[in-house]
Amino acid sequence: MSGKQVAQKSTGTVHVFSTLANPQKFTRYSMPDPTDATQMGRLPVVEREVLIRGGAGIATKNLITPQGVHTAITEDEYEAVRELSHWKDFIAKGFIRVERKAYDVDKMVGDMNPRDPSGPLTPADYQNAKKDGSEALPTELEKTGTGWVANQLANR
Repeated sequence: MSGKQVAQKSTGTVHVFSTLANPQKFTRYSMPDPTDATQMGRLPVVEREVLIRGGAGIATKNLITPQGVHTAITEDEYEAVRELSHWKDFIAKGFIRVERKAYDVDKMVGDMNPRDPSGPLTPADYQNAKKDGSEALPTELEKTGTGWVANQLANR
């Protein structure tokens, strides 16, 4: 076999179902060889980027709020990201599901984690709140609140 790499044709499509509120770009880097003196001080180089659509729980301009979204990626893209630690974290936490066949999005996301902490607040977040405002805000806001929310929490 010669030293040339031959591009292999993709074997198919992988279907990714997401309950993320925002799109997520997964990036695989090629790292410089630390034992090679000619590569000393070089930065990692982007090898492959894969964008997974978001938008679950976000109303569209037509006021439709999807519970999940579908992104079709190639088998090569899947192979590039499947071993990334943050990809595995999203799968373990139930925000991403990978399937070999296309299915109805609503059926696929039915048992996935529906609450992305970066998503907008819904009326359900305030379902048990007291009318006088003495009830604590949702936990996500207490952890990540900045600006107005942080000031309101500080002034309690």
